[in-house]
Amino acid sequence: MLVDRKQLLKVWLRRLLMFFSVAILGGIFTHYDAGLYQQPIAVVTKVHSQKKQVQTDQFQNRDYSQSQKLWLKVLNGHDRGRTLTTHNLTSGSNASDLKYRVGQQVFVHIQGTHSIKRVLILDLKRDAVSFQVAWLVIFCLIIVMAKSGTLALLSVLVNAGLFLLAIKIDILTDADQALALYCAVTLFLLAITTLLIYRWSLKTISVFMSSAAAIFLALLLAMGVLAVTHSRGLKFETMSYVTQTRMPLYLAETVLGILGAVMDVSGDITISLFEMQAKGMKLTYQQFYRIGCQVGCSVMGPLTTILFLIFTASMLPLMILYLRNGNNLGYSISMVMSLGIFQSLTSGVGIALAVPISSAFSSWLLKRQVRLK
Repeated sequence: MLVDRKQLLKVWLRRLLMFFSVAILGGIFTHYDAGLYQQPIAVVTKVHSQKKQVQTDQFQNRDYSQSQKLWLKVLNGHDRGRTLTTHNLTSGSNASDLKYRVGQQVFVHIQGTHSIKRVLILDLKRDAVSFQVAWLVIFCLIIVMAKSGTLALLSVLVNAGLFLLAIKIDILTDADQALALYCAVTLFLLAITTLLIYRWSLKTISVFMSSAAAIFLALLLAMGVLAVTHSRGLKFETMSYVTQTRMPLYLAETVLGILGAVMDVSGDITISLFEMQAKGMKLTYQQFYRIGCQVGCSVMGPLTTILFLIFTASMLPLMILYLRNGNNLGYSISMVMSLGIFQSLTSGVGIALAVPISSAFSSWLLKRQVRLK
């Protein structure tokens, strides 16, 4: 037993060493990978900041503006090694600007003749930070969940690839078909995720069928409400930068938003009921159904609250901006949060529907499995 523990400890130490080696090497690589980019990249070598200018608007909001003179050393392209200067206007709120520091790498646009160059900073280079965050997520998934974490990570990568492909197809095809396209994508994402997590089994069939039924029933109810009310109170004009018909795209957002929550509830109910069956509990269909509903009710409230809090947190900066600029609470909510609140409520409906649907379908599969045996 002691030898086994020592061997297990050595295995875990080797894994940790490998993970941290990847983190260090990846951090070094992303710091010095400017040569791989076609877009010019420069590093801030010197910063001279002028005195802050305090500003107060008509609503007594205080902020300040500050001009920076930056010295930038170009890291790639034809001007590699050349030092250029530019100016940057920043503010204390950083609502639409950034304050740069020595050592930061930035994407730049360089124009002008060979002797006279003008440089414009486009954005920060964030691949090093993105790599470290991605590494931390992968590390936690694999260390905590082992093989299940690896499958979950694979599911995320496949889903991300399918989602990007769907966006590409949406751009190249008829924009009015966006809802049908993303409904099909939702089914693909649901099928792949359930197969990777539960493999090919009755659990997979139960989670897939229950989730799909709850999602599209919730979507039909939402479309019915929008049709009856003529979408009054929803500010579709706040969907910024949308160049296609807003309603199909909004409903597509809603479907994708429902997917994760509904699949979570259906998975919890299905796994609980199948585990009870595996432990030899001989229950009737009605007993399985009641237990499934109890499991669903125990997770339904916290999950709905989490979804609403995530949405609220994402809208908080814009909500504060509206209120700080003299708008009343009702107007601010209608302009900033109306679309998100409707989506959150639709997700809540989907979660509520998933509880009886998943309980009924899982119970039916379990009793059918018993009869077949």
